[in-house]
Amino acid sequence: MRFFGWMLLLPALALASEPVTNAELKSEIEVKLGRVQQFLKAQKLGGVLLTAVANFSWVTAGIADNHIVITSEAGTSSLLIMADGKKYVVTSNSEMARLLAEDLNGLGYERASTNGTRIRSSRTASSP
Repeated sequence: MRFFGWMLLLPALALASEPVTNAELKSEIEVKLGRVQQFLKAQKLGGVLLTAVANFSWVTAGIADNHIVITSEAGTSSLLIMADGKKYVVTSNSEMARLLAEDLNGLGYERASTNGTRIRSSRTASSP
């Protein structure tokens, strides 16, 4: 019988006895958002726009996915995280409903609309 190097990893893969719960994922997300907000405040920045697939996945603990082309580093959607704790989704109209209903459901992100270089919350978009 021949053994390959990757076979030595099999016992390590079996260590996780139970899947991660939604509560654990949300806790991980809160920790990561706290780190982002601390960074923003330390650097005196108002917010950060996360578009890279790896960053999008990291800040959502892998729950959400913004890529369509697997080989692309940039996703089709972005997350705007503000120093004050507000969170927005910036994407096309065709992706917005799906992201908010599926991937980002329950994570507290709001729809953002763009107006030139300004981004505003959909709550204020209809205000005079």
